[in-house]
Amino acid sequence: MKKSFVFFLTIFLCFACVSCRETETGKNNLTVNCIIQETETSVFSSYDLFRGTRVYSVTVGETPIRLFVEILTKDGDLGVSVMRNDTSEYSGNALPTSAFSVLLTESGSYTITVKANNHQGSYTFSRQEEKP
Repeated sequence: MKKSFVFFLTIFLCFACVSCRETETGKNNLTVNCIIQETETSVFSSYDLFRGTRVYSVTVGETPIRLFVEILTKDGDLGVSVMRNDTSEYSGNALPTSAFSVLLTESGSYTITVKANNHQGSYTFSRQEEKP
């Protein structure tokens, strides 16, 4: 009995650790076999299938921030936009596997929106203050 309990608890914890947390922005969001890892300076998400939208925010103070973006596309479409108020700092659709950066120079809050259409792969956003 005790071994069965430990076995089921282990299985439950394994599934709980690899589940996705999503910002629901619509009823059509779908994620399959997703892992999300977030720190103070980065977010990584890997999945077998992602359809929908996720939104993140970044705050820039007096020192500009370089936002590093890494995309892995195995199939489907992934779009990324970086906005400050109504100003687009970056926008890309149907992104292939790639790595690039966006310099955020104005202080304030920026919104990073990820839109996926049956995308298989991963993305990473990490930020680093620019040295003067």
